[in-house]
Amino acid sequence: MTENTSTALIKSQTISPALARVSGQLAVTERLLEKPVEPILIPYRKGGKWGFCDVKGNIKIPCVYAEVGFFENNGVVTFREGYGWYGLLNKQGQIVVPAIYDYIGPYSEGLWCVWSNSTNLLKAVDENGIEVMQCQLDHFDHDTHETAFHDGLVKVGNLGGMYGYVNRNGSLEIPYQFPDADDFHDGLAPVSEYFGDGEYGYGYIDKKGQWVVDPVFGSASKFSYGWGVLSTRSYVSKWGKLLDPFTTARSFSDGMGNVQGGSKWGYIDTTGEITINFKFEAPADFSEGLAPAKLNGKWGYIDKKGQVVIPCQFDFANEFKDGFAAVKFDGEYDDEYGVIDTKGDWAFYPGSFSLKNIGDGIFQIITDKPEGYVHALTSSWFFFND
Repeated sequence: MTENTSTALIKSQTISPALARVSGQLAVTERLLEKPVEPILIPYRKGGKWGFCDVKGNIKIPCVYAEVGFFENNGVVTFREGYGWYGLLNKQGQIVVPAIYDYIGPYSEGLWCVWSNSTNLLKAVDENGIEVMQCQLDHFDHDTHETAFHDGLVKVGNLGGMYGYVNRNGSLEIPYQFPDADDFHDGLAPVSEYFGDGEYGYGYIDKKGQWVVDPVFGSASKFSYGWGVLSTRSYVSKWGKLLDPFTTARSFSDGMGNVQGGSKWGYIDTTGEITINFKFEAPADFSEGLAPAKLNGKWGYIDKKGQVVIPCQFDFANEFKDGFAAVKFDGEYDDEYGVIDTKGDWAFYPGSFSLKNIGDGIFQIITDKPEGYVHALTSSWFFFND
């Protein structure tokens, strides 16, 4: 039987999808008419416990858990029971992996990395909840790094503070030898080497642990779209091409690299050519074909040709995710926050609390208390009262 949460809501309202305020006028938000393929489930708290409700506030997974995350693209979510045991649930509320682990990492390459303090075993669990790999470690640090497979390898560290990489069979593929390291992408990983006297250098290794880019740089980022960032100023391609340095260089996102020349920002494409000239006042990344852009002190959005497609009218603009973005603007009495779609139409216009884009049209309300969520596709919003 489906339980309705209406008695537990402080405030619940649905704004007509035909009404949305754009530049002081009413407009139709076509995105609200689209129907999601998968059911949207939103974390919901009742009586101090967590479960999930749908966008109408009906509880679909009972509120019996100490903590829950957000559903990943494969329809599975992490939950916690008691003070530290984690497991996995599907959207039907069925337990995929029982709550027996001290840590569960993000889903990647068909696997979750899990860890048990009692056994010092790093394991990998597949979508059927079956443990398919295990590796004995003397140390496990997940506080500063999400442990997951990338390019078939997962980064691990030892008590001596050195890093190496384990393969899907649980074998140490690349020995512990790097003072700092990050995940593999495009077949390469950024790692460091210590030269003594407090001096470190960064470069890239391949999946055999061989240096491809020598460790002579001040920093190195993970590869994205075939490019890595060196010393926060230049790019190196996975083919060894090194670009001339910029004032600042940022990792590629949605096929574009955000670069600074002097005091202004522009973009390069995956060929390494400048395709959007230096004219913007702040850095921002592309997503879903659009990037926030600041001109004359106000934020809007540009396309990959550098054309302003949503006017620069906001005090701040966030990146798009699943078709929606949160924006900030001057209200009548205070700063206000709302949600727009990729056409610039208001999908939701809530008021004086900031919003964090979770995905699937779900926005977490960022405020001290009470807590709550907004669902942009239906313009539904509600708070928790405990």
